[in-house]
Amino acid sequence: MKIYINNPNEDWVCDRFRYEFIKNNRDICVPFIEEADLVWVISPWQFRDYHKLEGKKSIFSIYHIVPEKFNRQSFDLINHFATSIHTICDSTKNFLKGYTEKKINVSPFWINEDMWKDLSKVECREFLNIPLDKFIIGSFQRDTEGHDLISPKLEKGPDRFCDIVESMYENNKNIHILLGGWRRQYIISRLESKKIPFTYFEKPEFNFLNKMYNALDLYIVSARYEGGPQAIPECAASKTPIISTDVGCSNLFLPRSSIYSETNYQQAKPDIDFAYKKSEPFFIKNGGISKFLEKNEIHNRNS
Repeated sequence: MKIYINNPNEDWVCDRFRYEFIKNNRDICVPFIEEADLVWVISPWQFRDYHKLEGKKSIFSIYHIVPEKFNRQSFDLINHFATSIHTICDSTKNFLKGYTEKKINVSPFWINEDMWKDLSKVECREFLNIPLDKFIIGSFQRDTEGHDLISPKLEKGPDRFCDIVESMYENNKNIHILLGGWRRQYIISRLESKKIPFTYFEKPEFNFLNKMYNALDLYIVSARYEGGPQAIPECAASKTPIISTDVGCSNLFLPRSSIYSETNYQQAKPDIDFAYKKSEPFFIKNGGISKFLEKNEIHNRNS
């Protein structure tokens, strides 16, 4: 079986997964859709060649669904051409089951353990030039709508994140926030209004981002809707303390004691060892990509 994966060309996480998949499966990956038996549309929002899917199997990856933003027309187009649908978490599968009879396979992506790994906290803080003696809290996903760079992207929960850190800062001024990623204007404005110190890196490379994880005392996922987020397995693999709302793949990598609701974040406790053990089966060296192939019913590598 020959596989073609569409190219997101966004310098984003899907580009990395595409690169890693091809690197580890050169014998079955082809550069042109016409040569493929199976087309994996890893980024449907960038795919236009629907007419080339006739006579081929196709897998469309759909990550998270925000109900009030769900585009039924766009999904109906995907549903018409898809042989099956891949998603990362059960919540997306459960939503989509109301709109399709196609098979939906749930499988988180593999983890590149050479990229997301445990490093010295002191050395990482020195490298990043952030305080050694502060309690560092991280958030590395965008929080602002692209149309105005002011309105909060509410599905990502930046308002919740700010509510939490503002409450924590009132009781403990020894807090410093570490931000990464694009479109962080909402959180930055909130932090500045409360005079909460922070450091921001807009476009960190993945190796740089791994150092950011390792500099943290706590990573907070505050989203309302998520397919991942990738911060969860990345924190797990790098042994970064993390708590999360009950979204995406949080229940796959984290114990219930690390998952919080809007009213009980104070009770949530990171469990580094638990999360790391849950991440290990997804490591590339432990067959994480092979498991992904099997879960999505891509079995015959030579046909």
